[in-house]
Amino acid sequence: MPPFGDPTPLGVEGLAYVDVLPGTPPAALAELCEIHLLHFREAYGESTRDFQRTWNGGPPPDGIVEHQWLLLLDDEPCGELVFAINLRRRTVSRHFTSIRKDYRSRMPALWIPTATSAVVELCLEEGQEHGVELLGMMSEILPKHVAGWHRLGLYQPDIGYQEPVHGNYWRDFGALTFIPMVANILPFPAGRDAGLGAIAEAGVRAFLLDYYGVPESNPTFQGIIDRCRQLPPAW
Repeated sequence: MPPFGDPTPLGVEGLAYVDVLPGTPPAALAELCEIHLLHFREAYGESTRDFQRTWNGGPPPDGIVEHQWLLLLDDEPCGELVFAINLRRRTVSRHFTSIRKDYRSRMPALWIPTATSAVVELCLEEGQEHGVELLGMMSEILPKHVAGWHRLGLYQPDIGYQEPVHGNYWRDFGALTFIPMVANILPFPAGRDAGLGAIAEAGVRAFLLDYYGVPESNPTFQGIIDRCRQLPPAW
């Protein structure tokens, strides 16, 4: 077996991934954690505990299907793409995407839409296996990244989105506080029919309630949901 496990090609110039799940070599988990900490140590460093739990076969929350891709370029670890399917909310939460700085100039053209398409295809297949028609995928991005994702055809609705400081480990740091972010949404076919507001609300609930554990009574959460429901019904 290759040192990081058997890679799955992404169909573009040497790019592949290994899903760091039970049965993959420890070296794959170590590389995934190292890459994550290079980019997210301060804000989301604790998430490596989640990577370890998933790799160990620890049970995810009910109705959640976890994936944590170690990206490889020419068989060398170059990045991460971590996401989860929330079957109950009918949505995909894209948690982390990053590439090592020294690999960025070497990444093949269109690698982001290619990898995104592979995620979508996998999620739609797994949703169907569970009898669930997924609405779409949401990630949380900084305002400076909006233009790039918008050019790729994603939507960033004006819902005043915020996420907890320290992510899903906010309880370890005291009171719940938030930081402004942007909800970045890719609709799937079922979501096109349901409308942007429905996709946004599903994505927000998956992130803030199910992933971060924000209380449903929290006024920040309630305000975001209210704004999701005020989005125009048409695209």
